[in-house]
Amino acid sequence: MDQRTRDNLASIAVDVANALAAKLGCAERLPDPPGRLPGTNGKLKEAAAARGSCSWYGRAYREDVPGLPDEVLETRADPLAWQEKCGLAVRSEKALKLYRSLDKKPDHRAALRENYPDKRAEWWASTQSFFGEFPDGVGLPIGGGDSTRAEPGTAGRVEEGTAWWATSVCDGKPAVHTLTLGYGYGKVAAHLMEPVFRAYVKDVAERRGCMNLQFPRSSDFTAR
Repeated sequence: MDQRTRDNLASIAVDVANALAAKLGCAERLPDPPGRLPGTNGKLKEAAAARGSCSWYGRAYREDVPGLPDEVLETRADPLAWQEKCGLAVRSEKALKLYRSLDKKPDHRAALRENYPDKRAEWWASTQSFFGEFPDGVGLPIGGGDSTRAEPGTAGRVEEGTAWWATSVCDGKPAVHTLTLGYGYGKVAAHLMEPVFRAYVKDVAERRGCMNLQFPRSSDFTAR
């Protein structure tokens, strides 16, 4: 999708939402979308090559930790965007090697059952941040179609599943930062994700001048 199309679609979406809000008698309105919304290049690349919304991970990635994602899917980092996202994935070959090594350990066999990484990016992670008007409505999936609401000023983990949230205040407004792991991957990598999530949130805070950071507890980063 080219730049002009993305910007036009964003403008249309805001106009439709505000028209519906007026029809329903809602007082609040969405602000105009920022110009030049970033798009994704649609291709996974090595973590070390990250230069956009995943550049933080290029610095945080450690080759000596076998379970960490080694590929990224990113957009251009834009300080005016309402939302930014970084996709992380474990290469198929690496995922299979890790799977087979863990399958030899009795305490991992139950967690690995039905989570065989037989497709590219089967084991994945996703970080997202929501700014401005969005944080009040950020929901994290807990399975069965339900969700946990991530409220500004709080931090934690969903009761069932592998999703975490942190919060901050950016430009005087609340922001919510999330980390979600694919089901199979979360069973074997949750314990690795605290430094990854902290690196992500701290990078966002530095780039956007955010304050009052709230993080999940260390005990929240365990397999369930």
